[in-house]
Amino acid sequence: MKFTGWLCLTPLLAFCVAPALLAQTPKLPNPRWKVQVLIYPKVQMQWTDTAGAHDVNTEMTQQEIALAMSASQRFFEVDVPALNSGQMVPLLTIALKDRLTRLAPPNCAWPDPAAVAADRNPASFDSTIVIWKDNGWDSVQRKYVDLACYGGLAWGQGTGQTYSTFLLKMFSTDQRNVFKHEWGHSILFYYDSSGAAPRPAVNNHINNTDTRYVSCHSAQPYILLDDSDLNPIPTSIYYNLSGFTHDYYSGLTATPDQPDRCLGLTPAAWASGGPLTRPIQHPGDLNGDSKVDSKDLLQLMSGVGTAAAPNDPRDLDYDGKITILDARRLVTFCTKPNCAL
Repeated sequence: MKFTGWLCLTPLLAFCVAPALLAQTPKLPNPRWKVQVLIYPKVQMQWTDTAGAHDVNTEMTQQEIALAMSASQRFFEVDVPALNSGQMVPLLTIALKDRLTRLAPPNCAWPDPAAVAADRNPASFDSTIVIWKDNGWDSVQRKYVDLACYGGLAWGQGTGQTYSTFLLKMFSTDQRNVFKHEWGHSILFYYDSSGAAPRPAVNNHINNTDTRYVSCHSAQPYILLDDSDLNPIPTSIYYNLSGFTHDYYSGLTATPDQPDRCLGLTPAAWASGGPLTRPIQHPGDLNGDSKVDSKDLLQLMSGVGTAAAPNDPRDLDYDGKITILDARRLVTFCTKPNCAL
């Protein structure tokens, strides 16, 4: 069915596109990292050291579980898009697991990637984050103990799925800045390994002596204070809209000796995607015939309303599902006018 100046497929599909849309050839959005947050409410661990045997059990309350979930949502849905200047908006999946029974090593213990290998899913997620409760009752020593040190930890995984882990108590003390720092570590490890992010900003540490940075182009030094929700400080370390963490997520840090050489997660790095999620190489050509036409559009429309698999070529807006918005975007890539065959 065809109306003058409009492309319309069959009445059954009820899909029409205005001429203005047909004339557009928009750039595809950057691939969206698929992030998996694993929350472990319980820890049950036994070990022996110089102090003797230990048997620690701990469990989050329902309020603590809710806090871990809300902190994760806020970080990935609010902080990350602000920190990277809107160049990438992650897709978040939160899973409540059972318990941790292995931490390495004891006394400053963390769930390393091997400890949660059965729950991580590199085939579906670019990044895995673990949140756990590190203090509990030692029934052998008969006292409360802290298992971990620091607030979070990231492991370099090369060009594979990124991995970082956080203590629950960080989110009850206005310290989601730890999220910003450690997840920043994990993805900077990846981008450095893949060659998409220029050194030295991959380190993401800063001081006034041997690790100094300035804002790119302006050469403005950063205020070396850890700001918070209660005391936001523009141009400080963690402020969402400026400052060091914002600039390395946005590719806008520089060294004092080369203030016009922008470092960090540059637009080119975000456009290269994550370990799993990659740019769509031939947007719109779903059947592989080297052209985009109504056959491709019909193929996409048949999947509207379904979830998108990783790197699904039908998910043209990288939102994790197949929708009419993907169809509208596909039409802009048609090889011939009106998506003719």
